[in-house]
Amino acid sequence: MQNQSALMARLEKTAIRMAEESGLEYIDTELVKEPSGRFLRIYVDNPGGVTLDELEVFHKQIRSF
Repeated sequence: MQNQSALMARLEKTAIRMAEESGLEYIDTELVKEPSGRFLRIYVDNPGGVTLDELEVFHKQIRSF
């Protein structure tokens, strides 16, 4: 559990930085287990909403992590 907590803290810190670099507001990160597997969800927002293009750019950045 310690390793997972450390990884999540590192990931959250990286997600905050990448969101800010993309002009987005970081909201939250969660790791969820579903029947089809584990999913990492990173929530971001923008005062005027987030476009698909912005999400695509953010996804490509965070995917490299």
